[in-house]
Amino acid sequence: SERLHKNVFSLQVSPEDSQSKLPSQEIVSPAFIYSKVPMQSTEIFSLLINNNFKIIDINVQLSAPLIALAKSPSSMLTVRHANIHDEERLISIAYDGFSLDRFHADPEINDEDASQIKADWVQNYLLGKRGDFTLVVQNAQQEILGFLLLIINTEGDCIIDLIAMDMKY
Repeated sequence: SERLHKNVFSLQVSPEDSQSKLPSQEIVSPAFIYSKVPMQSTEIFSLLINNNFKIIDINVQLSAPLIALAKSPSSMLTVRHANIHDEERLISIAYDGFSLDRFHADPEINDEDASQIKADWVQNYLLGKRGDFTLVVQNAQQEILGFLLLIINTEGDCIIDLIAMDMKY
């Protein structure tokens, strides 16, 4: 909320919510309110649209067994865990590496704030405030090309929370 200069709320909706009204929550204006709705929940999706929500981003999750990824080594790239010495480079890639994400796509968020949100996202991983793993992708010359921020969910699945490459690659 600090980066957006307004209160931020996550609107939790469920299939039990009626088409006529959203769950009541105390909202303090001005506010940024977001909601994540499963694709099969078309009634909830329509309810949000009818209550002036805008589609900003569609999230797609792909999965693959980790063992399949481990069996694909590259002689050109190395993936390793991030360390404190990587912080400046990773934050720079995060700040400059996005233009088509949900924050940049939202007309209510300026580009500088959208970029800073991504930089803060990476910094929170490095500080241990969010997520489980920060992986760095580097070339044979050990130049950092990009990163993956990972979360391990309760089912043990590995979720890519954020991924970016340096714009020149």
